[in-house]
Amino acid sequence: MYIFQSTDIQQLSELRQQYLNALYESQELFLELMVPASEKYIIQLDGEDIGYFMKLNDNYLMEFYLKDKYLPKCSEIFHEIVKKQYLTGAYCKSFDSVLLKVCCHLHKSMKIVGVLYRNIIDKEIVPLNAIDEVRIATMSDFKAIAGLKEGVFDTEEEIEITIKKRAIFIYKNKGDLVGYGIFQPAVDGQKSYDIGMAVAPNFRRKGYGTFILNYLKNHCIKNGWQPTCGCAVDNIASQKTIEKTGFVSRHNMLAFAF
Repeated sequence: MYIFQSTDIQQLSELRQQYLNALYESQELFLELMVPASEKYIIQLDGEDIGYFMKLNDNYLMEFYLKDKYLPKCSEIFHEIVKKQYLTGAYCKSFDSVLLKVCCHLHKSMKIVGVLYRNIIDKEIVPLNAIDEVRIATMSDFKAIAGLKEGVFDTEEEIEITIKKRAIFIYKNKGDLVGYGIFQPAVDGQKSYDIGMAVAPNFRRKGYGTFILNYLKNHCIKNGWQPTCGCAVDNIASQKTIEKTGFVSRHNMLAFAF
């Protein structure tokens, strides 16, 4: 009999590291930001911790992991989780092969909700002479960043935290804010860095978004980090900007309904 024991992130740390190591692409920041608020459960069998799962308040699952010796039972165990936890669906990175497999067995419907970029092809970007100041953001930039937080930051607290991590670049032209770019590891201690940006309204559709993303991409590469990014599947403008900087997508964020 499988037991699903409520737990916290500290008790899950070893199992979760095994899960992250098992992914053949890096974790997606969109999901990682949901981890603190998620409900966490260890899966037990005969007193042994054999895996874990995480679900959100809307009963959407976001992580499912089993130790290798129990993978032959993955569909059986997942069916029990769906039934006993009243799961209504799951968010699944297409490179999360085990979760993808069990969701395909049980789902009633599936849709693509995000485009994930993990690979880069060489692409030369023409420099923009109009940007004459690039620097790490300080708290003096807080108000300007907060005015452009939509689509990048959910709260002003997130802005403050990211500034203090020295993970935001400011881009200016003759003193005017062109935009900003963020770079941060999806998971602390890993070398994959999620990058994103925002451009001030009067500088949009002029190539500045491409310039900023390319700058962030090169900054990560120079520091030995793997730059990654993603966006909503219906955000065609962002996809075009990302792909202009040399990123290519082989993966999606999927939403399954059970």
